[in-house]
Amino acid sequence: MQSLWSEKNLSVLLQEALKDYGGCSSSSPVDFNSKGAETEVVVSVLNKISHPMWYEISTGLVFIGSGGLFPVYRWQDGWELSYSVYDRYVLKKTYNYEITMKTLLWILLIPFLWIYYFNYNLEDAVQSTTAQFVVDAQRDGYLGTEN
Repeated sequence: MQSLWSEKNLSVLLQEALKDYGGCSSSSPVDFNSKGAETEVVVSVLNKISHPMWYEISTGLVFIGSGGLFPVYRWQDGWELSYSVYDRYVLKKTYNYEITMKTLLWILLIPFLWIYYFNYNLEDAVQSTTAQFVVDAQRDGYLGTEN
């Protein structure tokens, strides 16, 4: 089973979001031409893990060993998306956005798992982040507006 936070899923989501919000018709998520062929957007993705490996292993073992009686809390795992705008191969500006998730695992919370269905997921976060980038870049005059 593939994680929702995998790089493959994020690449596909970025590609779709750039197409939907930026008007990009390219098959590559890193190419977005606007205001003529001189402007290009390059998207960089940094996987952010806020916990050291020993923390992940030890809390996982405690959680499993206790049968879920001891809660495990994870904070700020996620991605940092950097949208760099180039004009005629010169970097004009880089916009940075973070997508983070917080997780609480505890056996007593099982009756409330249905709430995750109504919560935001990675697809929503990537679409919102890309839409915000397009708005910010258009406001700053780096990207043209769609007709």
